[in-house]
Amino acid sequence: GIDGAVRIWDVRSGQALDTLWGHRAPAHSVAWSPDGERLASAGWDGVVRFWNSQNGQELGALQGYTAPLSAVAWSPDGGRIASGSLDGTVRIWDAQSGQALAVLEGHTWSVTGVAWSPDGERLASASWDGTVRLWDARTGQRLANLQGHAREVLCVAWSPDGKRVASGGKEGVVWLWDAQTGQELATLQGHTGWVNAVAWSPDGERLASVSDDLTMRIWDVRSGQELINTHIHDEALKGVAWSPDGKRLAIAAGIKTVYIWDVQTEQELAALRGHTWEVTAVAWSPDGMLLASASTDKIVRVWEAQTGQELATLQGHTGHVRGVGWSPDGTRIASASEDGTIRIWGIASP
Repeated sequence: GIDGAVRIWDVRSGQALDTLWGHRAPAHSVAWSPDGERLASAGWDGVVRFWNSQNGQELGALQGYTAPLSAVAWSPDGGRIASGSLDGTVRIWDAQSGQALAVLEGHTWSVTGVAWSPDGERLASASWDGTVRLWDARTGQRLANLQGHAREVLCVAWSPDGKRVASGGKEGVVWLWDAQTGQELATLQGHTGWVNAVAWSPDGERLASVSDDLTMRIWDVRSGQELINTHIHDEALKGVAWSPDGKRLAIAAGIKTVYIWDVQTEQELAALRGHTWEVTAVAWSPDGMLLASASTDKIVRVWEAQTGQELATLQGHTGHVRGVGWSPDGTRIASASEDGTIRIWGIASP
């Protein structure tokens, strides 16, 4: 519960395999290292902890914040960890020694997200101060201050080639930026509510966005043209993820449902129902065969993407589940909850 523990669970029996103690307040987010051997967790105690995901051993506690943490992310090479805080700072840590490599200061309000460029050389941070900032991840130097949002920025994502950055915010606009020059490339307008998530297609040609206005939109990033605008069953949309092959989208809807959408035919393929409250996050398995969903009903569910069949109901959290992610080899799922725990679940492919 609120003990701040990190727990490891067996998906088939629902029993805890291990409990990773350390956080003195709720653990807020979790991220897998690229090799799947380690986990990093960010807590409301202002500490980033990283763990051996095989035996549960704590490898380090990264301290220095005086406010709760909002985000944590591994560099693509697994050598560094970035974290963002409600105090408006971003820190970069050495994942081996735990040494703070840089403190990135400049935001004037809470940091809502951090994202590494694909080559690991730069870092993007989004903030409630209405800006996105780009940083040199080696030196900590600020490279650009991307200003344009009229309200708080809620999400940020790099294009697969690392040349562009997309961001969405409370004013309902999606912005595209040139990651080299910091110049605005396009403002994608149409949403009439908060843009809660943006996601690049694997080929980098399209961008999906979801909003509280009940719509999912897909944009041509070169022309800025809106390709698809679909109304999703009177439900605010909280998350979106492309399948690894770029042919489908999974959409986390505000009330109880996960939708799978065929991008080519613009048709709904499945409505996955089982959650009893808001779906907060969705994630595809690396092979695109399975889908995991998290919900404020305190449950993680695993689905077969092709048939829509529910394969597993992962129960144990006692608070809202806010995040979910697959290990790189697709055999485990990590979930983050407001109950203060991170849980790891073992899963087998169908």
